[in-house]
This record gives sequence, structure tokens and C-alpha cells, in this order.
Amino acid sequence: MSRFCISICVISVALIVGFLSSLPPHTHWIPANSLPPKYVWTAGFALLSTVDSVLRALTPPNLYMFKELMGYLHTVEIYSAAELRVADAIASYTEIYFPRGGSSHSAGVPIRALGLAIAPGCESAPPNSPGDCMAVSRRLSRLLRALSAYGVFRELPAGSDSWVNTPSSTFLLEAHPYSLRPAALNFGRTQYTMMERLPESIVTGDAAFKQVHGGEFWGWYKEHPVEHAIFDGTMNALGKLGAADLAIARDFLWGQEADTVVDVGGGTGEMAAEVLRSCPVPPKRAIIFDMPDVIKRSQEVWSGNESRAGSAHLQNLLKEHPNLSFRVSHAPGDMFSHTTIPIPSTASTRYAYMLRDILHDWADEECVKILRSLRTAIKGSPQSSVAVVARMIVPGAGFIKSLGSTDADIVMMGAFGTTAGERTKEQYEELFKEAGLALHSVTPTRSQYFILLAKVANQ
Repeated sequence: MSRFCISICVISVALIVGFLSSLPPHTHWIPANSLPPKYVWTAGFALLSTVDSVLRALTPPNLYMFKELMGYLHTVEIYSAAELRVADAIASYTEIYFPRGGSSHSAGVPIRALGLAIAPGCESAPPNSPGDCMAVSRRLSRLLRALSAYGVFRELPAGSDSWVNTPSSTFLLEAHPYSLRPAALNFGRTQYTMMERLPESIVTGDAAFKQVHGGEFWGWYKEHPVEHAIFDGTMNALGKLGAADLAIARDFLWGQEADTVVDVGGGTGEMAAEVLRSCPVPPKRAIIFDMPDVIKRSQEVWSGNESRAGSAHLQNLLKEHPNLSFRVSHAPGDMFSHTTIPIPSTASTRYAYMLRDILHDWADEECVKILRSLRTAIKGSPQSSVAVVARMIVPGAGFIKSLGSTDADIVMMGAFGTTAGERTKEQYEELFKEAGLALHSVTPTRSQYFILLAKVANQ
């Protein structure tokens, strides 16, 4: 009987794996930036983790290692498509020649047309020269075939060398409200070269970024406005990845913890807007707290001045919910200085200071300084708290369940060196303890983020 059960289990797993592996690479069952019910989220990731474990177990270790080593090519290939604006070229051709969407369903854009789009002068190049349109198209075709192997772009019909966008490649469109094109450019240029010096960073503690680019992370970006704009676009895109903002807003009852949420380092206030709009128990109001120049830009965005607009998503939120602006105020200051931090007006006033993706930029010493400043700000308000929103590392979670937190940790080490990066629960507890705070609760969300709530210790 036991052998029969084992046989049934093996056959069932084989059938499931066989079915999943037979799906075309461009297949996606879950819409982008959707927030599934909690039971679907939990069951889905349990299934993904199981399938990932089975596929890994069925792959010889040397072949598995080689596959992982080849991952660098995916970054370079996607970066190249983003730099050449291939997705936009496909979309533009389709809109012009097939305004009713015919090519997106029945036939792709010919490779010759795409070659001309990425190299407009190729028509005048000498025949059979490297710059000739035919030669450009052949090289582009090789890139698209490589990308289509894992679902980025699709040849339609197969073998025709005509191409359409897929659900994945549409996120390389520059005008997409959740575009990942800035991330592709940032990862393929600045971060890719940064990681060349990761071994030295591990040994010495010096930031790989500074070794490669010759300047501190934030200072270098200020001196390179084009790359800075790409970096800002990357941060906006990653903040919405997998409906993270929505998950943070909905999976924690902010209004039960506080009357006012102070978005520390909140930028233009997209996270604050989402908390006010989407939380099942929302706070009464929010304060966007950041450096003076950032606050000036944020105030212009919230006042409707689109000449200095924030993201398209924030613009849409403010248009759809104009009353949000009446519940938001701005406060310029420095999170390292408690004298500039907004404080509760009375002992019974409840503030929650939200630090979303803030502490991972800083070494332990600076994190303690930030947390101490916040502790000083709330010491007269026993019901106030500090809410760290972060990708918490869970040891032994594996790639799927970790949701990229360990990779994000490596990026932070490369960018800032020393002890900057993502942290475990125990490491956060130690930071809180040194700052005079105590961990009160840890709330997972339907995203890569956890919410670690801390309050003044011994109060």
C-alpha cells in the first residue's frame, strides 16, 4: 500500500511538473501588480516553492550552477532591448499599421521594420556593410530570439522573424505607468559595473560603487543628472513591483496604531497616499517628512503643479481622490536631527513614523542615530511608534520565499559597503535596543516587505 501511495505521488508530481514545463514562456496567470487574497498568496507561494524545489532536485548540480552563472546574460539582454527601445518600436508600428490591434493577435512586426526603428540611418548604409539594415536586423533578431526563450517578446507566427510584445516586455515601454525600463537601464549600466568590485567590497568593507564610479553613491548621482533620473524612475518602479505599496497599505491596520502616519524620507508621498486611500482602517492624516529640496518638489506635486510632477500613478491617485490633499501636510527636516522631526502635540496623540526602505541605505551606527532621533521625538507620547517597512531576511527561506531580500542585501552592500543592507529580525531587534526601542510586532505583507513595529522601551 505504501509503495502504491509513493507511486501515485511521484506520478502526480511528474504530471504537474510536466504540465507547468509545457507552458509557453510568455504565459502568466496572475495579472501584474495585482494583490490576490491572502489565502491565494500563501498557497501560491507554497506551490512555487515546491515546484522550484522539485525542478532543482531534478537538475544535476553542475548544470544547475551553470544555469545560474548564465543569469548575467539575461540582465544584459533585457538592458539592450530597453536601451534600443524595442518594445516601443513594436508598439508604435502596431499602432500605426494595425490601429485595431490586428498584429498583436495574429502577426508580429517584421524584423526589417524593427531594424529600421533602432537604426534609422541604416537604409543609406552600403549594402552588406555592418550598418546595412539587413545586417542590423539579423543581429536584432538574435537578441529577440534569446529574450523570447524566457518570455520577453514573442515571435508570431513561430519562425516568421516577426515580433510582438508579451506581458513581460510591455513593462519595457517607456510610457507604461509601471514601466521597468528605468530599472533595466540602471541595472544594466550603473549597478552592473558596480558589481565587478563586489569581492573587494566583501573583504575591505569599502563600497563597490565608490571603487568603480569614483564617488559616494548619493553624491555621484547628484553629479550625474541623467543617471539620477533613471535611478529615481527605478525606485518608483520597484516600489510598485508586485503591488507592494498596496500590500503595505492593506495588510497593516495603520489607523489602529496611529492617528497620524509620518512618512520619513517619504519623497513625493506615494506611500502616504496609498496608506490614506487603501488601508482598511486608515489614519486620519499623514505627514510627508524629507529634506527641504525634496519637500519643495512634493508640495508642488500635491498642489497640482504638473511641471514638477511625481509619477503617473500618484497623479492619477490625486485626480481620482482630490480629498487626499486635505489630509496631507509636509514637513522639511533631517531624520538625524530630532529637533526637525514632527512630534505629537499631546501625550495622547498617536504618531507612527514609517520608514519604508530607509534603514537599508545606512550602516548600523547611522541606523541607531535615526532611530534615536525618532525615539526622542515620541518619548512624550507613549502610544506612538516607529514602523520599519523593510525586506526582512528570513534565514533558510530559499529563493522563492525570500522574494529577493538576500539579493537586495548584496546590492546594498555593493552600493554603500560596511553594514548597510537588509537585516534579519534579530539584527533589527539589536538596532531597536541600542536606540532605546523595543520590537512590538512583525507583520508580513503580500509582498517582499515586512512591517516591524517598535515602541519606546520600558514605557
